[in-house]
Amino acid sequence: MKSTEREDIEKLIRFLLHDGIRSDCLRKLCDAICQADSFGSNKWGVSYEPTKVRLLIGSFIAFTIEKGGIWLALDADISGKEQGVLKKAEDEGCWRWDTEGYPEYRKVPSRNGYYDPTKATSGAWDVIKGLHFRFLEKVANKYRALLQTSRHCNKLEVLNYLREEMKCSLPEPKYD
Repeated sequence: MKSTEREDIEKLIRFLLHDGIRSDCLRKLCDAICQADSFGSNKWGVSYEPTKVRLLIGSFIAFTIEKGGIWLALDADISGKEQGVLKKAEDEGCWRWDTEGYPEYRKVPSRNGYYDPTKATSGAWDVIKGLHFRFLEKVANKYRALLQTSRHCNKLEVLNYLREEMKCSLPEPKYD
């Protein structure tokens, strides 16, 4: 019997995120989706591949659920206080900078990295979230819409899964 797209997404999420962190990571994705939508419903989309679920905005990958955690883009303009919190998060293991795949974006300056919710420290997520949301805003201000090729990757079934799993309302992207 062939599985449905909904079943494929559920299996993927269960593979990527164990029970202890699944709800937390999905809530963070929902928050990022709502934030992206606040800048325009044509500027973002969600997609999935065999090893990840992604939020795209403008022409950038902004947020990715991967095996065991989250990759995300942060605004590159990091203040002294934010640097201190991120350094502490690094030392404690809940944050590490991406040094290989997409360590930074240049068109909208970012520094990118990985958040490990199993090692979360107090206050770290609030700083990471703030820097991530600033990045989303800067991308939204620079780009009028989600890249045309990325629109074809948008999967409404991911949003439907999140709505059911998280029992929340989520916007849908609307493209011209």
